[in-house]
Amino acid sequence: MAPGSVSLVYAVNTVHVARDLGFTLREIFQALAPGGRLVISECIRTTSAHVIYVEFIFNLMETFRSPVLNPSYRPNGGFLTPEQWQGALQAAGFVDVRMYPDLRRLRADFPDFCVGAVSARRPA
Repeated sequence: MAPGSVSLVYAVNTVHVARDLGFTLREIFQALAPGGRLVISECIRTTSAHVIYVEFIFNLMETFRSPVLNPSYRPNGGFLTPEQWQGALQAAGFVDVRMYPDLRRLRADFPDFCVGAVSARRPA
């Protein structure tokens, strides 16, 4: 895929299993045209200590258990928190990071809520 050749990358329940999340997000960033958008649907931990029940199954995958770690946004394997997703996307160069629904606001009232969409944009 040529750099800057797509306006949208859409992925469902896949990006979190990247062996090297930083590398993967930088590759997506490079594929997007200026102003292009990444939209992902993921299971998202409300806090880093909150393990989601489906992680039991995903732990069968080596890339889920033992990814390349980054202390800023990927301190452990498993699903990421809203803050970790924001940090990972910003580290890759993305701006305008949004979460639907706003999981930061929901976690106090719905601590077991674990699915969301994350959107970020390559600057124009």
